[in-house]
Amino acid sequence: MKKHRLLMLGALLIGLPCLYGATPDSLTLKVTRAIALATGIDGHIDPKASFNSLLELAEQGHPMAMNALGRLYVEGKGCAVDTTAGLYWLNRAGDAGYYAAWHNLGTIYKYGRSGVQQDFALSFYYFDKTAQAPNSTRFLGQYDAGFMLYKGLGCTQDYSKAFSYFKSSAEGGFVPSMYMLALCYRNGYGVERHSGEAGFWISQAAMEGDTPAVEEFHADGPE
Repeated sequence: MKKHRLLMLGALLIGLPCLYGATPDSLTLKVTRAIALATGIDGHIDPKASFNSLLELAEQGHPMAMNALGRLYVEGKGCAVDTTAGLYWLNRAGDAGYYAAWHNLGTIYKYGRSGVQQDFALSFYYFDKTAQAPNSTRFLGQYDAGFMLYKGLGCTQDYSKAFSYFKSSAEGGFVPSMYMLALCYRNGYGVERHSGEAGFWISQAAMEGDTPAVEEFHADGPE
């Protein structure tokens, strides 16, 4: 599960357009090249040049650039750490329809990064906004919002809503949600217990390389 989650998170946090079906117009290509300079994905790394390019593109109104610029500010890549500016640009990106920015904000508040105070309520707020996205980004948001509902972090514990989110996300192909959905079916959290459904979703997660799912399926106690 960790492998799949890290791969998905890495792509979302960087803001690669391939996950969202962005049209490869000239501005988008410029943003992609600027992001590559920050990550060194093409073998050359220049965070300062990346920052300068992304700032210009963000000011031109490109949502993906706003998201990437926000990340650079928060992480202090190519610039001094400036969480106020980072949060500003991430919010602008989300408002402009780059929904991964909402997830980035949820992650920042969940873990309290770069001087931002940990705030589970705000984290849940942004994850839940991501869960409403009209594209596949919602599957990641549904997993994280669902997990917080499952645990009662920053919100009232609600197994039924958590189950609903996990189900939608799992059916969308997000592997960690398959695992959590199986646990809901196995333990009767938010849904009537159903060993057949639990076994199906555990096997789906395992086939995607999530071997801990099989171990959890055979655990004695509920999670």
